[in-house]
Order: sequence, then C-alpha cells, then structure tokens
Amino acid sequence: MGIGTYNDTRRRPRDLDSCAKNLLTGAAVDATFEAGCCFCSIGYPEKTLSRRERQMMDILYRRGRATASEIHAELPDRPSYSAVRAKLRVLEEKGHVRHEEQALRYVYLPTVPRDRARQSALRHLLATFFDNSSEQAITALLNLKGGGLAPDKLDRLSALIEKAKKGGI
Repeated sequence: MGIGTYNDTRRRPRDLDSCAKNLLTGAAVDATFEAGCCFCSIGYPEKTLSRRERQMMDILYRRGRATASEIHAELPDRPSYSAVRAKLRVLEEKGHVRHEEQALRYVYLPTVPRDRARQSALRHLLATFFDNSSEQAITALLNLKGGGLAPDKLDRLSALIEKAKKGGI
C-alpha cells in the first residue's frame, strides 16, 4: 500500500448489533447501542453527530423546543443563520429533530424524549469513561472540585443508597 492510500477491508455491518460486537464488548454493547440511542451511532456516519450538531441538540434539550434564530443566538462561535438552518435540516434527515410550523416559523423539537436521551447519554458516559461502573462515576462526581454537595443532598443520596440496598430502586 502506497503513501496516501487507505485500504479498509472491513465491511460496513448490516445491523447495529454486528457493528457493536465488532467495536465493543460485553456490557458496553448494551449500554452504548440501545435502540433509540440518540448520540451513539458508531459505524453509521450518516447518523453520527458533529460537534456543531451536538451543540444544537444540547440547546434543544435544554429549551425543549426552539426556532432556528433562538438556536443561532445560543451557539458559541456563531455560524451564519443559514448554516444553522442547513444543520437543522441535516438533523431532521438523520431523525434527531422534527419541526412544527407556527405562524411563519419552524419550531424544532428533539425526536427522542429528554429522559430517554439522558439515559442513553449516561449509559454511553458510563461505558466510555467508567467501565460501566456506577461506583466509579459517583466517586468521580463526589471528587469534583467545586462540585461539593450540601449536607442535605448527601443525606438524600445516602437514603437512596439505603433504598437500593433493600432492592427498592
């Protein structure tokens, strides 16, 4: 193979499970490639989100719904308004957002409910950075500088842990 050439002998998997099994093992497969996972589409470039698309999705999840101009106003290193509208069309084509017409404007909404997206993102975070260990993640959260918890929050967490020990969660 010469310089500047790329020979990828792998074939694109026909389904997500085979893609996941080629890239990840064990629990990470289940955590990362759950049906409806909105941010994890390894092996399917047309479904993967770019940095800018993720920023736009973050805004939509924070707000619940937004127009292109509202999204444009909140983006860092603001691109042109037409670039934002083009990215929103791409996000619609990928199935991440939908729009509703209100008066003369489109209002964009995420297609995956916030709770489901949160669970999917959390599973992905656990699989990627914490070896699927809730304990490691909680320890990291408690050790964050400036992220100290007030005593009442720690008491609530202790109560949740006790409830989990008894099989209540």
